Amino acid sequence: MMRPRNWIYHAYILNGLKKEALAEGARMMEQEREIVRNTKTVFEYDERFISPRYGFRGAEDYYELCTPINYMPEIRVPTMVLAAGDDPWIPAEYYRDFDWSSNRWLLPVITEGGGHLGFHCASTAQPWCDVALEKFLERIC
Repeated sequence: MMRPRNWIYHAYILNGLKKEALAEGARMMEQEREIVRNTKTVFEYDERFISPRYGFRGAEDYYELCTPINYMPEIRVPTMVLAAGDDPWIPAEYYRDFDWSSNRWLLPVITEGGGHLGFHCASTAQPWCDVALEKFLERIC
């Protein structure tokens, strides 16, 4: 569910999705184009366009089947899982509830802040997540 403070971000994402889907050369039926043009939220876009187009029963089915949690128990290579407590897209609780002790290949790094794919730092232009990934790779290589 979209938190009210994230409406600008969600609108930005939705506009990008619509622009890409409706771009010249996109192979879509007119009915699909009309659906895309009229969607008001990312959830509605996924529910009315993505899900039927790719064989999902709806947006919830799409999200459930594509979630990384479903595949994490099977991972057998060192993998850092990075999440932020203030991510406007994927709640950190999603990862906090995972049984990390069930797979030794996974390293959870769940921070208080960082947003969605952000992790920017005020003291440097290099995103914090790049530094964390570099340290992780140094450790496993």
